[in-house]
Amino acid sequence: GFRDLAVTALLEGQVASGYFISSVKLFAGEPTEAPMLARRQWGSHRIEGIGDGFVPRNLDLSILDGVVLTSSEEAIEMAKRLALEEGIFCGISSGANVAAAIKVAKRYPDAKVIVTMINDTGQRYFSTPLCGVEKEIEIPEREHPLDEYTIEQLDKYQAGWVIIE
Repeated sequence: GFRDLAVTALLEGQVASGYFISSVKLFAGEPTEAPMLARRQWGSHRIEGIGDGFVPRNLDLSILDGVVLTSSEEAIEMAKRLALEEGIFCGISSGANVAAAIKVAKRYPDAKVIVTMINDTGQRYFSTPLCGVEKEIEIPEREHPLDEYTIEQLDKYQAGWVIIE
């Protein structure tokens, strides 16, 4: 199981730090359907709480080493797997974090420790595909121009990142 997986990187939906240990590689996770950091594209997806189509001002892109893309389906399946195999009933974004951490482990097989976060409980997701019932919501297609700050930050840092799919 996952408890035995020696899973050297910190990965989270939006990265928290990286100033303290320079040998740590930091990756942001984002939906494959909305790869705003990786490809400057936004789209609808089913991973609530991440991939909102802009760079928040409290996210320091200078500390990132890369971006890991995880599809909504991968995130949902991993969250289900965590519940069934590990007894960890978590939300879809937590499933995305774990799926992304596994991708990092595969990309960097010599990494000794990979850390991610499981941020919430699955109890908030009873009406989602995580629990087998999807509430039908029409999401209109729309233009999603990037704001000036987001463009400035991506221009400055994006070229130096590893993109893991």
